[in-house]
Amino acid sequence: MSYRQAAEILSKEVGKKIDYVNISDEDARKAMNGMGMEERFIDGMMELYNIIIAGHLSQTTNTVEQIIGRKPIPFEQFARDNVKTFN
Repeated sequence: MSYRQAAEILSKEVGKKIDYVNISDEDARKAMNGMGMEERFIDGMMELYNIIIAGHLSQTTNTVEQIIGRKPIPFEQFARDNVKTFN
C-alpha cells in the first residue's frame, strides 16, 4: 500500500479529504529537527523512509498472524476503528 492509497482510505473512512504530500528529504529533516529530534533519530527515520519508498518492504508475510495468533485486520478496518483519532 502506498502512502497515497493510505490517504485515500483514510479520507473515505473519516469522511474528509486527507492528502499525502510528498516533501523533500531536506524539508523532512528540517521539520524533525524543528521538533527537537536528535540527529541520529532523524537519520534513522530518513533511512527507513527511503527503504519504504524504494519498495524494499513491500512484501507481504504472515509474521503478524504468527505473533498475534490471528489474521491482521485490513487498513480500512483500522481506519474505521480509529476514526476519532483522525478527526
